[in-house]
Amino acid sequence: MLDLNKTEPQFFIDYKSNDKNYKKNPNNYLKCGFAIKQKLRQSILEEQKGQCFYCEKKIENDTEKIHIDHIKQRACFHNLECEYKNMVVSCNGNGGNHCGKYKDNQEKWDDTKFIKLIPENSQLSEKPSAFFKYVGNGKIKPKKKLTDDKKERAENTIKYLNLNFPDLVNARKIILYQIDIYKQQGFNIKTILALYREFESVFK
Repeated sequence: MLDLNKTEPQFFIDYKSNDKNYKKNPNNYLKCGFAIKQKLRQSILEEQKGQCFYCEKKIENDTEKIHIDHIKQRACFHNLECEYKNMVVSCNGNGGNHCGKYKDNQEKWDDTKFIKLIPENSQLSEKPSAFFKYVGNGKIKPKKKLTDDKKERAENTIKYLNLNFPDLVNARKIILYQIDIYKQQGFNIKTILALYREFESVFK
């Protein structure tokens, strides 16, 4: 998972300040017009360097292949529907087998069970990079030395998003193998990442 480093774009701030329809329904994301959603999708995709927020697979700038996902589901957290910090771009997860669409078919997001990405108190927010590591077999696992609570929530988050779906594991395993080859040839990590432009956390 990517760390949630977000800066709300000015066009969305202006839209929420000036649009009459939005002001009437400030928590209704569906009221945002097509053009605004397209600009949001593009802005978030650039922010995430062209990767799915959850699995970090590269996703093309194609509206049929990506969607804006609300980390805390719109159906359950109405007050967060138009919160930019709650919006990420997600792949479609091999037909809904992982990431955003998979999550939305599970129970609602629960900060006591999963890592705290959008807590009510922003000072309690947590970064995925502090919780997860990638191992040679391609799997994502909780980092060592986590407290029992954090380890459990990390494991729950992996299952909740199905981040060890076989296709993802195989893709990471191949990249990890190829990283070793490139490193033996003298390439540095930044150069190798520039070749792939996906699975950013695997390189760290």
